[in-house]
Amino acid sequence: GPQRIRGLAGTGKTVLFAKRAARLHAAHPDWDIAFVFFTRALYQQVRGQVEQQFRSFTGECPDPEKLRIWHAWGGKDLTGFLRELALAWEQRPLTLNDAKRELGSEAYSGGFAWACAELERRLEEAQVEPFLDALLVDEGQDLPPAFYRLAMRALRPPHRLYWAYDEAQGIGNLIVPRAAELFGVDEEGRPRIDLSGSYVSGIPRAHNLNRCYRTPARILAVAHAFNMGLLREGGPLQGVTQQKEWENLGYRVTGDFSQASVAAGRDVVLERDPDACGHPFDDAAFRARVDRDAVLRIEAVSGENAMLETLVAGIRADLEAGLEPHDLLVVPLPESRPSARTILAALKKAGIPAIEAGADATRETFLRTGYVTVSNIYRAKGNEAWKVYATGLQAACAAQARDLDDELVRRNQAFVALTRAKLWCVALGIDGPALDELSRLAADAPRITFKAFNQRSLRRQVGYEEELEQRALF
Repeated sequence: GPQRIRGLAGTGKTVLFAKRAARLHAAHPDWDIAFVFFTRALYQQVRGQVEQQFRSFTGECPDPEKLRIWHAWGGKDLTGFLRELALAWEQRPLTLNDAKRELGSEAYSGGFAWACAELERRLEEAQVEPFLDALLVDEGQDLPPAFYRLAMRALRPPHRLYWAYDEAQGIGNLIVPRAAELFGVDEEGRPRIDLSGSYVSGIPRAHNLNRCYRTPARILAVAHAFNMGLLREGGPLQGVTQQKEWENLGYRVTGDFSQASVAAGRDVVLERDPDACGHPFDDAAFRARVDRDAVLRIEAVSGENAMLETLVAGIRADLEAGLEPHDLLVVPLPESRPSARTILAALKKAGIPAIEAGADATRETFLRTGYVTVSNIYRAKGNEAWKVYATGLQAACAAQARDLDDELVRRNQAFVALTRAKLWCVALGIDGPALDELSRLAADAPRITFKAFNQRSLRRQVGYEEELEQRALF
């Protein structure tokens, strides 16, 4: 039956699902299985992961007619989940052009949600035949509720829907995919899909992953704290206020969030739990061989030209030090300057080989040997590199945002950019509130000290325990 996996950035959600898809296909070659993801630039990684895992189990290549790798939407050039649903159920596949006619410029951000809702509306009274035996969904935080309801209709009993998500990486919306909100409730107000407890086998219906393998704790802690706004002027925007929830995130907490602590302005101290640290840099013996300050550098510059000069100089030094161009990734935040195109032009002018992620004919190539990758945040999500330059971080503060929800999205985008790093990260931005906040967070990271806050002060409260979720809803 259904299972939800919540996992921090770098905890191995994609690898886990690639392995699960491969095992299911090896054990049940007659089953119709699909692996679905939101970011088209992940095709290269997901296909490689699934094929590698299947070969390790069987020594053979998977059958693409039975184990499908699908982008969430899809088109004529490269099919996807929504397109295949429409074709299977004798509906015209909706396209981005359809969304543009309906939504105008908002189609680029809300087109997929509109297309899912529109297909669901067209099929409201229809009796459709399910055609999948198992569906694995990565990047679940970016998919709208209608997607999940369509997915359940596409699945044969017992509805093997497995979805993974990280609410901190939601860069298009702020909805945490909770079961009651996705699938609704019955007449007694109980979720139609129950994710509490375990199946008879002992496998949990909802599982939490907090051991980070990709990113050192120093980078992850700063990214999390900036994402929540723990040192933000005006107070945090999102976060948790219960010890168990911090533990689920992989932190040890000293202090409390009682009303007395909030009123007195008492300190709360966070530190990564050693059991949640799976990166080699978090091992003392390895850490002694790597410059701590080089792992995460905060670079505040005077303007766009200075940012480009700093970026080019840094990458040139990396290459001279022995890194390969494809070890490096540049991720500018949306609505920031300089843009990805400007950065790409500056690197090429400096004689540094570089490509724009997804700029090939199929839009699915992210990495090319011998080239630095420059990627917007949407294509970077789910991908990684040994060293990441996250640029334009001045955009992730209240002064640049349209409202609080927009600032939340921008902070989520900053979190995604920072946590693409497998070892080194440089946070670049124009001097101001955002860079000052990052510098203060990095000063003692991965230890983070901030003032106690309560749930009422948060713009967005995130709960991770299924029983807490149900209590809040009902």
